[in-house]
Amino acid sequence: MTREKERLKMYKHADRRLLLEKRMPDEPACLVLRARWLHAQKRDDQIEPLLEPAAERMLQRSTDEPRHEAQVCLTIGAIYESVESADAAQRWYRRLLKVEPARCEPLA
Repeated sequence: MTREKERLKMYKHADRRLLLEKRMPDEPACLVLRARWLHAQKRDDQIEPLLEPAAERMLQRSTDEPRHEAQVCLTIGAIYESVESADAAQRWYRRLLKVEPARCEPLA
């Protein structure tokens, strides 16, 4: 079995595992699972509409703490990176650079 077929088999029943989305739609663990599942299904065009609104909601819950915003930027960038969306990941990592330059290892 090829690696891609193994991945597709693994993600085949991902919808059942993602019931937490209804309770915690902006939970990073749920977002990464959904994004990877969409990527495996070759539905990459649906990843950004999933992640961007979730990221904005996460930022709105912020107490204007730079650390919180930095963590959101790092998390969303890493999710994009995990689904091979380098441009979107760079966008979030550049935002991280503005907020908390010390945490910008992903840009190196």
